[in-house]
Amino acid sequence: MTIKVYGGEIGEALQDDNKGWTTSVKKAPVLIKFSVVPLYELVGPGSRGYTHLKLAFERKIAQHKKDLAAFSARLERSLTDNVPTGPSISWHMISRGDAIPPTAVWAGEHRNDGAVYVGSVGGHVGKINTDSAGKMYNFWAHGLGSSSSNVMIMCYTGVDEKHQAESNWHTIRKYDEIPRNAVYGGKTSNDGYNFVGRFNGEVGKINTNNSKGNSMCNFWGHSEGRQQGGGPRPVEIFLADEPWSATMNVQR
Repeated sequence: MTIKVYGGEIGEALQDDNKGWTTSVKKAPVLIKFSVVPLYELVGPGSRGYTHLKLAFERKIAQHKKDLAAFSARLERSLTDNVPTGPSISWHMISRGDAIPPTAVWAGEHRNDGAVYVGSVGGHVGKINTDSAGKMYNFWAHGLGSSSSNVMIMCYTGVDEKHQAESNWHTIRKYDEIPRNAVYGGKTSNDGYNFVGRFNGEVGKINTNNSKGNSMCNFWGHSEGRQQGGGPRPVEIFLADEPWSATMNVQR
């Protein structure tokens, strides 16, 4: 095995004189080659302990390769799991009469509202309905009632058609673990953490069983009330591209 290093002009600076050596390297870099020899080769094949040293060396090298492979796998998982490529979720303020943003998440058609979109006010997730012109009309959430101004509407990067985010809705029921890429919708004194949910075409909040926010308790919708999933009509939770903790600080 050969290691290549850069050294300066011979005789201009000693290697233990770091400052002088560094200056020398910058001034006149010269490529120096060193051959690295395993310890057992210094002993020689006919010497005592040669075989023992060689086996020990080979075992050590094999272990280092194994450790390096395991570290590389952990690093790759860490990069994949914990580092978003950029937030896919954003929240934008909207009021009655404003146009619905082109990337807003259409959640479906509800019997009382027609087309509804995902919204949030004061930590409550709910539905945004529209007027006859397709512009924002009211926000409705369980436990909060209606709001017509200063409502946050959820947008999702890459969505430019009504049904494009439909595959992001996934079935969930009471006591199920909240997926790590569920979209955080806010926090209230009654619910704690809550997440973006849907039932029967209506957007609502999915609250959690404990302060850690890691398992579903109930879905709450303005019209549909409390739902726990498991019936013929499923409760669904919206999943995005990054961990929900990454969406907590998104401006809402």
